[in-house]
Amino acid sequence: RRYLNINIELKWPNDIYIDGKKAGGMLIEVGWQQGRPAWTVAGLGLNLCDNHELPSFATHLNSKIPPLNFLQEWGALFSESWAEYRFWDDEHLLTAYREGLWGFRERRWFEERSTGCSFEAEAIGVDAQNRLLIRRIDEPETGPNCFDIKAIKWL
Repeated sequence: RRYLNINIELKWPNDIYIDGKKAGGMLIEVGWQQGRPAWTVAGLGLNLCDNHELPSFATHLNSKIPPLNFLQEWGALFSESWAEYRFWDDEHLLTAYREGLWGFRERRWFEERSTGCSFEAEAIGVDAQNRLLIRRIDEPETGPNCFDIKAIKWL
């Protein structure tokens, strides 16, 4: 966000959205030793250039900044950001994550994968197991439902 000065959001759990369209994704793997995180590997995939095969829901960074400039400068920016963020506590990181979530606190349609049933709901958070917490519009009095990535689909 700081570098491009545009609206970048994360669609739970790992899609990168720019101006409401998918521009890439990220994967983060944590290795554990003796019950504590010991290492982290992060992977980032970005649509850098226009491609006529991109679906209508996708976008690319070339519409915002030339890819070569982005790649040359992004490494330095990442190092600078890491120097700041690595000292944040869990609550600070979780708050920043929630603030950047695409569709957060907005009415959206979802599909429960096990039943194929669609319903309208509001994403209200992410729990400690990284499950999406949603409140169904048709069941406002019940508590939030939580879904892992394979259990629910954004429509």
